[in-house]
Amino acid sequence: MTAQEVLEDNRGSDALRCHPVEWSQKNIPVSKNDLSWLPNAILNNDSEFPIMQFSLTTGTGRIIGYFDKDTSIFYIVLLDPAHNIQPAKKHDYQIQPTTKGISQYDDLLTKIDVINNIISKCPHNSACKISHHIKNAQVEHNIIYSVCP
Repeated sequence: MTAQEVLEDNRGSDALRCHPVEWSQKNIPVSKNDLSWLPNAILNNDSEFPIMQFSLTTGTGRIIGYFDKDTSIFYIVLLDPAHNIQPAKKHDYQIQPTTKGISQYDDLLTKIDVINNIISKCPHNSACKISHHIKNAQVEHNIIYSVCP
C-alpha cells in the first residue's frame, strides 16, 4: 500500500486500525517523551511527524512509528505485541505483561561482557586463551554500533 492509501483511504479501517497514538489514553505505559532516541525535530512535531500505530493482526500486535516528510518510508519506533500502547476500554484499560526486546547484537555484547568479567577475575588472566579469542573476535568483525544521545 502507498502511504496515501494507509493514511487517508484506510484510516481507522478494521484491517489496519491506523491512527495516531493517543498519548493521553488511560493507563498508557509510555509517554511520548520516553521516545528519547528520536530527534527533537520529529518528537516535538506532531503536525509533520505524528506517531502512528498500525494493527498487524490481533495475534501479533501493533507497530508504532512515523512517516518521513515525503511519506514514502515508515520508521518503526516500537513493537507492541501485546497491544499495550493504547489500552482499550473493552479490556478495562489493562496492560499485558511483556518483556523488553533486544537485538541479537546487543545480546551478544552482553554475553561478551559477562565472559570478560569472569575472565578478569581469573588469577591467570594474562595467559587465558579465551580472553585472547574474545579480544580477537571483537577486533575482527566489522560491526559499527551507534546510539544517538
